[in-house]
Amino acid sequence: MNERIRLFFSDAEKVERYLAEPRSVYSRIQRISKELSDITPKDLFVKVCGVEKCASTKQPTAGEKALNSIHYVIDGKGTFIVKGKEYRLTKGSVFCAMRNLENVYYPDKDEPWTYAFIGLGGVIADSIVGYLGLNDDHCVIPQDKAAGLRDAFLDTVNAFNEDQTSSFKTISCLYALIAELENICCPKKRTVSQPNRYLFNTLACIRNIGVNATADEVAKAVGLNRIYLSRLIRRKTGLSLRDMIISMRLFIARDYLEFGDKRMSIKEIANLSGYEDVKYFVRLFRSVFGVSPKEYRDNYDKKLIGS
Repeated sequence: MNERIRLFFSDAEKVERYLAEPRSVYSRIQRISKELSDITPKDLFVKVCGVEKCASTKQPTAGEKALNSIHYVIDGKGTFIVKGKEYRLTKGSVFCAMRNLENVYYPDKDEPWTYAFIGLGGVIADSIVGYLGLNDDHCVIPQDKAAGLRDAFLDTVNAFNEDQTSSFKTISCLYALIAELENICCPKKRTVSQPNRYLFNTLACIRNIGVNATADEVAKAVGLNRIYLSRLIRRKTGLSLRDMIISMRLFIARDYLEFGDKRMSIKEIANLSGYEDVKYFVRLFRSVFGVSPKEYRDNYDKKLIGS
């Protein structure tokens, strides 16, 4: 069972589609936000942003990113390289330096660019980027589609710089920007097949019932026979219903490790994720992610600092 879950988590696209899809995460987000509540929202926020006017001699920015960082080219030209593919970008273009991916970008020598950048933080940041269709194969929006985004980018940057924090004004500007990106990137209508509808309803039920949900409780809430529902989920994801519940718990635990209060103990995170036996939680987490929860959080923090 742990091997199936480990393989599931190794497929980032599946995790984002089935565990972090924006239309089905909000009940979990509301609970996490309440438990971790402070002046900064935890679901989606601006971690870092600004406007950079690059000199022609500026060295390339390169390396793995700990955050998804969306850039708008205000003026000039530059080059963005990801997965060996090179994009020559001009005024009005948008590119996204993807999290956990090697990105390289640098200004043109004759017409060095100026760009606004916004680094996204929060539990659903990856989900939002995925929802917008931005990924390692599609991380650039050309000038003919993105030129009208200039004001939305600068409004977000200016709001953040006023208070040097992701205030509610900043958040409102950020969501306005995402709404404009949605209009550009997302089709107006999405058809969802009945099996997918059952799957997303299952995930919503798991979140609504809570981390201690059982397979029988979830199946009853969805309105399907447990065995039939488990088979349906296995066809779509490779996991059984029980595996999916465990995966959801681990996904929530991973969110706490990445975005939660660093003062929270591993025991607290285990309990909030539905595990009273901390040793079992640590053993399960290690079997899926290859490191202990503490090591995962430490490694994530180091990567974040290095970004």
